Parts: sequence; C-alpha cells; structure tokens
Amino acid sequence: AVPLAPRPQATFADLSADEVQTIGAEQAVVRAAHHHRRAGVPAGQQHRGRADDGARHGDALLLAAAQVAGERLHAVAQAHLLQRGSGDRDSRRFLEDLEMMGVDYGLSVSDYHTSMVATVPTGHLLPTLEIFSDLIQRPWLPESQLEETRLVCCQEIRGIEDDLAHKAISAVRLKHYGHPFGQSGSGTLEGVAAIDLEDVRSFCRRHYRPKGMILAVAGNFDWASLVDEVGLLFGGMQAQ
Repeated sequence: AVPLAPRPQATFADLSADEVQTIGAEQAVVRAAHHHRRAGVPAGQQHRGRADDGARHGDALLLAAAQVAGERLHAVAQAHLLQRGSGDRDSRRFLEDLEMMGVDYGLSVSDYHTSMVATVPTGHLLPTLEIFSDLIQRPWLPESQLEETRLVCCQEIRGIEDDLAHKAISAVRLKHYGHPFGQSGSGTLEGVAAIDLEDVRSFCRRHYRPKGMILAVAGNFDWASLVDEVGLLFGGMQAQ
C-alpha cells in the first residue's frame, strides 16, 4: 500500500510543480497496482501461455505530468487525436497491434495528467511501451481528424446532459473548487467549437516532455530489461 498524505482543500489550486509530480507518482503506483490486482496476477507468479489465455504480465502506466487546469479541453482533444495515428501507425494499425497482443488499454485526462494505462499479457510489456512512446513523442495530430474529434467531444457533452447524477456532481465540484480546477473535463459546446489545431499541437509541445513524466509498472517483469528499453525509447526526448 502507498500512503497518500491528506492535502488541505484550501491550497488545492496552489500546488507547486513538484507537488503535482508527487501526486502523479502516487497515483501512478496506486493505479498500476490496482489494475495488476484486478487482472488477477499473484505476486511473483511466472506465466506461460498465449496472449489470450488471461495470463497478465504487468501494467504499464504512463503519465504525462502536465498542469492542464485551464487547458483541459485541449488535453481532451489531444487525447482523442493521439489515437488517430503516431509513429508509423495509423489509427487502424494502432488498435490492431494492441488487440493482437491482447492489451487492454485506456487513455484519460485529469486536472494534472494525461494518463495511458495498459493491462499487458505475458511477454508484451516492452512492445506496448514502444507503442506508448510513439503516442508521446511522435503523434500525428492530423488536421483531417479535428472535426471528427470535435463531434466526439460534443457527443460526450450531450451525453452528460442526460446523466443527472453526473451533472449534479459536476455542479458541486465547480462550486467547491471554482475555475479552472472545478470545471468539467468535457468542456462546453462553445469551447469545443473554438478548438484550434495549433493550440492542441502547442499543448503537446509544452506538456509532453521528460520533466514530470511518470512511468509506473506493476507485475512480474524483468527490471533490467525494462530500464534498458525505457532508455532506448525515451532517452532522446528533449527537455523543454
């Protein structure tokens, strides 16, 4: 268990960059361990078998530690665009490569981080990290997909309108924390319509960088191999 120290709500909006990174590291470890337990992997157990037999190797959780409060809509738009192509993979190959390995992955945006988490079958942890490294370092962010991204964001906003419980929680959060930390991550229809691709690309350049990026892995994996692979995949990233 990783103890999470309570933080006064009154100073929530005044966190320093170091405090943000500490929170992210705590969340990364907790979430990786949670997904690992949910996958049902006993500690230290060796797995042998096919990718689809339910045996899990570990969970790779990659967090781009960015203070996105006030720019959260750009982060949400980028999260959608990231999956439209990166490196030498278009959106179809991106999904096919993960599915062929039996990887269960998710991508989400919070006030502080864009999170990529994957439950990975035996033997596929390092190839999954390679795909994630492309998302972080070589996203296409294609202009041709921007309008479709807007439509997806609008659908999410309209879906919330039909969810009274979600609307109530969002209203309480905004009342308690104020703007920008209490705002809805989905934004507004007006905000979505105003999304500019260059703003999204600028967000990527400013926030997807080595400083503050967190990698947490839980499960049965080889530490030395993981360290070597992370160095190869992310060692060339330039600090900004």
